[in-house]
Amino acid sequence: MNGELPSEDVRHINRDKSDNRFSNLKEVTRSESQATRKLGCRNTSGCTGVIWDKKANKWLTYIWMNGKRKKLGLFIRC
Repeated sequence: MNGELPSEDVRHINRDKSDNRFSNLKEVTRSESQATRKLGCRNTSGCTGVIWDKKANKWLTYIWMNGKRKKLGLFIRC
């Protein structure tokens, strides 16, 4: 951080969002930011990249690549 607005995302090194000291902030790409985020409160699988597919009645796994979600497969058990 050099006093200018970052061109990408900013990550809190110690993961404390209230600690906004420059020494605790790091400029990261969008993919780096997404890779370190916490699970959402609506996540039912307990795993990143795993959701319940209602139509198939199975667990769907996916990853994000270049801003697009890529399906990896469907599974009976999580």
